[in-house]
Amino acid sequence: FDAEALTGKSVAFSLEEMLVNYSNSGDNSISRIYALINRYHNVGMTMFIPIVGGRDNAGKKLVEITGMAVFSEDYLAEEYGLSQTKSIVMLLGGNNRGEYEVDIDENVRVSVKNNKNSIDVHVGYEDGIPKAKFVVEAELLLTGISDDTYILDAQSLDRISKCTEAQIKKEIDEVLKNDITGVRADIGGVGMRLSQKNPKVWRELSAQWQEIYAKLDYTIEVEAKIGISGQASYLTEGKRWK
Repeated sequence: FDAEALTGKSVAFSLEEMLVNYSNSGDNSISRIYALINRYHNVGMTMFIPIVGGRDNAGKKLVEITGMAVFSEDYLAEEYGLSQTKSIVMLLGGNNRGEYEVDIDENVRVSVKNNKNSIDVHVGYEDGIPKAKFVVEAELLLTGISDDTYILDAQSLDRISKCTEAQIKKEIDEVLKNDITGVRADIGGVGMRLSQKNPKVWRELSAQWQEIYAKLDYTIEVEAKIGISGQASYLTEGKRWK
């Protein structure tokens, strides 16, 4: 796939090389890589694939995702940056391994790194309107705090969790809104899930799905669990970060 992204990087700097890398490393993840690739083009979805690049790490060539390219038929319709790609991967059900900068108040900002996440999507179709409820659960690790006098305890960790939930929800919402009003790639896989839930209804909708998808009525729920090294002592004693 030699299509060029807007940045001039190869959209598919070789998924083949990615598979060869895994094969050469002895990793048994190839089946998972194929499953991930298959997620990029499903029923009701426009095709979208990762923009990837290469970098050297201790003499080994690594392939890493730097963005996401969305196609309309054979044309590159839109390119998402790395921050938006975090939300796309999360909507696809993959672990985004991304980092978030979260404002706790006007003086304190924390850094958290996503460790594991899952998504459950409930879909329906009523009175000509497709509906979706995206339920995201994420486990994240606290990696930094801008204010080294900030006291961590049960209450402050709960506050960090709530603010992180709001940040993840905001980023997912921005991606979905952009998709619905723009390319209509159905990144959340609403059409795919409708086709599985009610094939008869889907047969009636599929030919005009992009137009129908533009009316999507959706909600987002996020639950974020924040972990920290030595968490028990912070919860019982309350103390400064690090």
